[in-house]
Amino acid sequence: MNVELRASADLAVPIERAWAVWVDAARYPQWQGGLLAVGDIDGPLDVVGTTFVLDHGPKLKRTG
Repeated sequence: MNVELRASADLAVPIERAWAVWVDAARYPQWQGGLLAVGDIDGPLDVVGTTFVLDHGPKLKRTG
């Protein structure tokens, strides 16, 4: 099953600052509701092919 999610937001910050937050997996729980942690990162998040695990609690972990 393929799922496509899209979202947008207008931020009053320089693009460099917004991008820095987007590619910092340790900060994901600060702005993604229900996300507890990010782990098993195998490379930089701004490179195609990098994978990671999003931990939403004991019953839900998903790979991205």
